[in-house]
Amino acid sequence: MKRIFFIILIILISIRYSDAIDIRVGIINGKEPVNFGATGYMDLIDLSTNEIILTTYGLGNGSIRANQNGLEVKDVGTFRGTFLLKPIVGAKALVNGNKYRGEIEVEINGDEIKVINVIDLEEYLYGVIKNEMSSNAPMEALKAQAVIARTFALANLKKHEEEGYNLCSKVHCQVYKGMDTETDSVINAVNSTQAQVLTYNGEIAKIFYHAWCGGITADASSVWGQDISYLKEVPDPFCRKLGNNGWQYTFALNEIKDILNKNGFNIGNISSIYEGSKSKSERVNEVVIIHTNGTTAISSNKFRLMVGPDKIWSTLFTIRRNGNKVTFQGRGKGHGVGLCQQGAIMMGKLGYNYKQILGFYYPGIYLRSVIFEEE
Repeated sequence: MKRIFFIILIILISIRYSDAIDIRVGIINGKEPVNFGATGYMDLIDLSTNEIILTTYGLGNGSIRANQNGLEVKDVGTFRGTFLLKPIVGAKALVNGNKYRGEIEVEINGDEIKVINVIDLEEYLYGVIKNEMSSNAPMEALKAQAVIARTFALANLKKHEEEGYNLCSKVHCQVYKGMDTETDSVINAVNSTQAQVLTYNGEIAKIFYHAWCGGITADASSVWGQDISYLKEVPDPFCRKLGNNGWQYTFALNEIKDILNKNGFNIGNISSIYEGSKSKSERVNEVVIIHTNGTTAISSNKFRLMVGPDKIWSTLFTIRRNGNKVTFQGRGKGHGVGLCQQGAIMMGKLGYNYKQILGFYYPGIYLRSVIFEEE
């Protein structure tokens, strides 16, 4: 018999149109030339004057270079400020061969080119979900992912404010690749949960999610020192049903020493390395290293990010030394806080709906529909 989970309510709240309906996503910031174009007609607009410089069809071989005078657009001219690539009549923008909805802003940033996709929030999610969860996952799991991805976006609109956009397109925010990763199942999941977000005490919730919890999620306080009532440890029988065999990685002791010293530590020759205290979920809070220069304790999450999260997948591990080598063996992938994507997929396979999935991983939280209003 299915367990009964916390029931999440749907209530209407308001957020200003200008704050949320369109978001700015930084997709490129580098020195390399940028190729651009469109699938149909487009306007090239100088935003310093709002003048339409060019209206053309396609321009599939257009390129932009940064030089001492500004942004040089092949066969068009040089712009000192920001210009806009605005597809019209249903066309889509092309940037380095990738297709994007919305509009593309291009500006010079020192000797680098900054490219920003200005896009409707819901259409942005079309290009996110498959990069965070397999589009072949059960529809209810995809719906849950759509809600938390939308919530994360709205809660982090100021994350890159100083750079002139809301979110980046990398794992630092949410991986976004434009239309090239859209699928029918993803679009359906986003559309069927349109404008729905998670809130707590009337505010957009701080939402985190990860790939695989290893059987129990982590308390946010043990990972980042933030005590958040709806981000506590949750035993996860659904993740355990996957029967994943775990992971392991072996380092040479000198390899660890070199990595840590490159990150500002003063580690001598290592004589011992072991797990420090553990959280209720059995995750390691800190890695303790005894070496010729003393004893150093390092946050386990910081440690794994320094040595490589592709090597130490989570903080749910044990340490075993063998001569001049040390092996980390564990379960789970990611920080472990919030929704476990593998567990959510299993819940979807077992017939749970997206509200039950969200209620299981975020106890005490509310599901609300946002109304976007013009100022």
